[in-house]
Amino acid sequence: MGFALFSTAQFAIAAKDALQEMVFDAESQSVLHIEMAKKNLFVKRGIVADSNAYDQSKRLRTGGDYSHSAYTTASPFHPPPAPVWGPHGYMAPTPPPYDPYGGYHVPPVPMPAPAPVPAPSSYVPVQNTKDNPPCNTLFIGNLTENINEEELRGLFSAQPGFKQMKILRQERHTVCFIEFEDVNTATNVHHTLQGAVIPSSSVGMRIQYSKNPFGKRKDGGHPGASPGANAVPAMTYQDKLTLTEEKSASAATKLARSNSGTGTGRNNLTGELPLEITELKLLKNISLFENQFSGVIPQSLGINASLQELDFTSNRFTGAIPPNLCFGKNLRVLNLGNNQLNGSVTADIGGCQTLWRLNLLQNNLTGVLPVFAENPNLAHMDISENKITGPIPSSLGNCTNITSIDLSMNRIVGFIPAELGNLAYLQSLDLSHNVLEGSLPSELSKCSKLEEFDVSFNSLNGSFPYALTSWKHLSTLILSENQFTGGIPSFLSEFEMLSELQLGGNSFGGKIPSSVGAMKNLIYALNLSSNGLTGEIPPELRNLFKLVRLDISHNNLTGTLTVLDGMDSLVEVNVSYNHFTGPIPETLMNSVNSSPSSFIGNPGLCIKCLPSGGSTCPRNNYLNPCENQSRSQKGLSRMKVAMIALGSSLATVVLLGVVILMFVFCRKRKKELEVCVEESPSPLLNEVMEATENLNDRIPHESYPGVSAIGLPLE
Repeated sequence: MGFALFSTAQFAIAAKDALQEMVFDAESQSVLHIEMAKKNLFVKRGIVADSNAYDQSKRLRTGGDYSHSAYTTASPFHPPPAPVWGPHGYMAPTPPPYDPYGGYHVPPVPMPAPAPVPAPSSYVPVQNTKDNPPCNTLFIGNLTENINEEELRGLFSAQPGFKQMKILRQERHTVCFIEFEDVNTATNVHHTLQGAVIPSSSVGMRIQYSKNPFGKRKDGGHPGASPGANAVPAMTYQDKLTLTEEKSASAATKLARSNSGTGTGRNNLTGELPLEITELKLLKNISLFENQFSGVIPQSLGINASLQELDFTSNRFTGAIPPNLCFGKNLRVLNLGNNQLNGSVTADIGGCQTLWRLNLLQNNLTGVLPVFAENPNLAHMDISENKITGPIPSSLGNCTNITSIDLSMNRIVGFIPAELGNLAYLQSLDLSHNVLEGSLPSELSKCSKLEEFDVSFNSLNGSFPYALTSWKHLSTLILSENQFTGGIPSFLSEFEMLSELQLGGNSFGGKIPSSVGAMKNLIYALNLSSNGLTGEIPPELRNLFKLVRLDISHNNLTGTLTVLDGMDSLVEVNVSYNHFTGPIPETLMNSVNSSPSSFIGNPGLCIKCLPSGGSTCPRNNYLNPCENQSRSQKGLSRMKVAMIALGSSLATVVLLGVVILMFVFCRKRKKELEVCVEESPSPLLNEVMEATENLNDRIPHESYPGVSAIGLPLE
């Protein structure tokens, strides 16, 4: 057996393909069988007589342990050349050229040119609300089944600090882990490639910091946390099985045979665990994560050994959790997440007072949670994405030093126990997607170190207690899809570190408080959608100059969107189904083009067009240009229309007054004329009377009451 080191992995793969099954011994007809090594090889920089003189800083470190001594065994095919320098003052003759193939003809290996690095085809916003603390390993999600591994590798391997990449193709989803040299280079890629879309995928990738960085295990998901004096030594990703037993080599051989001879080179082990593993009395650490193991975990595991670490994450194990894993009272790490386990969480786990990390996420576990004994060691608990029922046990308050609890996406019922207020070091609490009810207990105010609080998608009610303003380190507050009432608390501005606020899908009413504008660290999201909010958008909202996503849809808000003009940081905006009016600000026109449905349900909203019209006026099925909003007004503003209406009313009143005055004046003149006729009849009138032969006297007045015979009105 031998090892060969190449400058790049691509050259190594090319050499493997070219030399595979090549005959290298004509007499025995022996052929080469080449596999990729499990870990990188370090070589000496020349031949030295003293192995201790080798500079250890020049080794290629990729994890695992290495021997510090130089290779002393000669090659079975061809010995190494003799040293060039002999004794002092004498130069040895020049040796013949060194032939590493021992005289056998080996055809030249074609080295393909490096493939061009694919660039993202586009970027789209992604929802990334549950990131982990920064580390040197990135988790890549939102990958479709058709993702091209070479495209993904080409994109990330070109980034500074890239070390290695691992893709896991599972039944439900495909994910990827990428390791970088340090946290800084990983952080740069985390920001620059967030939401990137590569040609073989149709969605933007979600980049998060990994919970379990390559080369080490994190303490409860929080860097810098210490597991205590009796901590399990950090294990690398190459250390897949540690058996502290004299006969562990034979047991490991049986385990390998049970895996159908697949080997451990690519960590793609399959098969079932052999029962012999339960007979190893000194067995302490088992790490078989991210393989393809299946079947039932031997139920007697843990009885004959004092297990300290058990990690079966990301396999296909079925059946129940063994009931005696903590039988030896030394178990500190239990990772069984992302399997197909069923049954309940055993009482043995709840009573394990040495347990430091518990990970049972993404299984089919049922039943109620066990009673938790007093445990000052437990730092991390994740039982999310199962089918757990029953209430949250109040005994969880006995784990006084726990920093992270995730019970999300289960069927947990009842109230949030006030005993959780005993968890003074709690930093992350996720109870989302359950059936919890009641109000938030004010006792949670004693969790003064809380950074993330998520109770979304439950049936919680009441108002948000003022006592919880003691959460001075809070960065994520998610209360969405509950039944909270009252107004949006103005004291939310006291959460100075808040970067995400999700209040959508509740029964909050009243106006949006102006104090929202004081939360200047809001970056990821402000969601007030699907409530009963009224009034206008407060002008202080424009102070949120870092905000990326804003959702105030499905409310009763009025006024214009002028406040949002100039908020260049906004990537996603949803103001649909309100009563907004007026033109959409220029800052939001990109959102109109990419997601016009985010503005529907506001009949008064329109798109402001340039005077030339035509191509300068965007058209869509939801919004009309402002110039065609009301043809009958011919483009007149509301102020002008109001002034015209007021002027018309005043003119009508004045004209009516003039008519009335003229009528009164005419009646008065008529009366004066009649009086004048009665007092002094003119000669003309006498002549008329004579001509009519006093007709007035012959015609009865009763025939035409109120009118004289000559047509003069009577009093």
